Amino acid sequence: VLQQADRTLLRMEKFYFDSGSTLVTPQIATVLDQAAESLKKFPDLRIQIEAHTDSRGSTSRNLDLSQKRAEAIRDYLISKGVAPESIQEATGYGEQQIINNCTDGVYCLDMLHKQNERYPFVVVNYNDL
Repeated sequence: VLQQADRTLLRMEKFYFDSGSTLVTPQIATVLDQAAESLKKFPDLRIQIEAHTDSRGSTSRNLDLSQKRAEAIRDYLISKGVAPESIQEATGYGEQQIINNCTDGVYCLDMLHKQNERYPFVVVNYNDL
């Protein structure tokens, strides 16, 4: 578990989807398998899966892509034995919460764009446990 300013996140390695894809690759599966094991060990944890994209591509396409990625992550975890009630929400935010200056029309290196693609698992009931 990782404490952030106003929320608690499940600690995991970073992973990235292929550009424009919602496919859970073997590399992503390795990270999600570890998260699934943690969620099965602590069945009272409740999480919200967030999916964020970078600003490349249209705003509406990124919103749709991020929602489908959040759902792909949720579905994968459930397929690995995580109880559906452990996942309260799977929400795509697209490019609505960019964490650096790489917004539409701003030139950025690929590594800076990658900082915006992220998939935090927010523990929503940490204080209740």
